[in-house]
Amino acid sequence: MISDVELKRRAEAEIAAALGDDACDLAVAVKDAVATLSGFVKRYSDACIAEHAARKAGVRGIANEIEVRLPLVDRRSDPEIARAALKALEAEDLGVAERLFVRVKNGVLTLEGSTESAPQRVAAERVVRRLKGLKGLVNQIRVEPPKPASEAPAPTPRAPEEARSFAEASDPEPAISALRVREVVGVVDSQEELDALVNELTTHGVDRTDISLMGTFSAVFHKLKKVYRRPDEVADLPDVPRRSLVTRDDVFASTALVFGTLLTVGSFGAALPVVASGGALAAAIAAAVGGGAAAGALARIIRDKVINPRDAARLEDDLMSGGLVVFVRVDTSAEEANALKIMREVGADNVHVHEIDVGRRRDDLPLSAVQPLFDEALPRAETTR
Repeated sequence: MISDVELKRRAEAEIAAALGDDACDLAVAVKDAVATLSGFVKRYSDACIAEHAARKAGVRGIANEIEVRLPLVDRRSDPEIARAALKALEAEDLGVAERLFVRVKNGVLTLEGSTESAPQRVAAERVVRRLKGLKGLVNQIRVEPPKPASEAPAPTPRAPEEARSFAEASDPEPAISALRVREVVGVVDSQEELDALVNELTTHGVDRTDISLMGTFSAVFHKLKKVYRRPDEVADLPDVPRRSLVTRDDVFASTALVFGTLLTVGSFGAALPVVASGGALAAAIAAAVGGGAAAGALARIIRDKVINPRDAARLEDDLMSGGLVVFVRVDTSAEEANALKIMREVGADNVHVHEIDVGRRRDDLPLSAVQPLFDEALPRAETTR
């Protein structure tokens, strides 16, 4: 059994890794495997991320007493928060916005109404908890599955589609717009873990062009600070590319060689831009945006492109909690087994296989061929113009 002292150490480490410098005003106490989180954060979403990080540490219970102290620029009136919540729910196209009711008092938003499934209920909460000006959230949405017509037999529940085996995955002549790319996915939480994973993959025959990275701007910048810097730190150099994060010229590391410059592919909100080095999902997101998708609707695009809904929800949670998500594109069952084995041996979290719908040919997948689409999603202090 893990001691309270060790649980406290692990929880503090997980929170620091997830929030970076924003964790400096938080404290953790553990008694009988129950963690009490205290202190203050600048955003309600940070309080949720801290709680998720503490759960990853192995505690059996959490008392979240974190106070949200909004900066003056982020403060909103209750009616403004309510209007923003309704707008966000409609923009995410969950199919349930008309069945939901929002109530706001003193910055605390309450969701009421009903959805047809538990995933819709969770998705609605995810959408609004990132709202600017929010101090708290209460989810009172009821799950009410649709009732079958009396004259028709009840339909058989359909389980979420699983990623299929290679024997099942390929169509004889798939249309370009319906092309599916298969990837092994794993999550790491530090530069040391990322370097170890990349070294093992490349040493065991994985082509570095098949490895890609995705994470929130904050997570990548804080956890990989030795590898990446913001372009504004070297803005006086004429040849600096206009990207979100560029590799440092004083570092020689496998991480820098494999991933190179990172650019912003989307955002879970103004405070959570997401950067990537390339890969099938980033290319699919870019294609969706090129087709007219809203710039901020990253969560909806992920749900559209990742075949298994459970994989999409897991990916969104991993990104929002500050994880560094690594994707390895695989073309054969042997490559898949090799990548899965390496990720598990290195200790990556949430290792699984998913499939991505990509509306391009495989030769079009490297993100270097896609122009930056979301630089405007970054905070002004963290971009160059």
